[in-house]
Amino acid sequence: MEYSFSIGWFFVGLLVIAAGAVMVKFFQQVTHNVIGKGIDYYDKVKLAGVITCGAGIFIALNLHMFILGFIVRLIFGGVAS
Repeated sequence: MEYSFSIGWFFVGLLVIAAGAVMVKFFQQVTHNVIGKGIDYYDKVKLAGVITCGAGIFIALNLHMFILGFIVRLIFGGVAS
C-alpha cells in the first residue's frame, strides 16, 4: 500500500488532537461534569487525553490506513489474491 496524504483526514486528525488537548487541559472539569466521577479519575482522564492526541497524530498523517490495511491483509489476505 502506497502512502498518500489527505487534506480531509488531516483536518479530522487536527480535530481529534484538539479534543485530546481539551481533555488534558481541563481534566478536572471533564471528570466532574462529563464523566461524573471524582478525584480518582483525574489521571485516567489525562491518560485518555494523551492517547487521544496520539491517535490524532496518526489520523492527521493518514497512518491509520496503513494499520487498518495491515490488519485486513492479515485476516483476509488469502481472499484478495
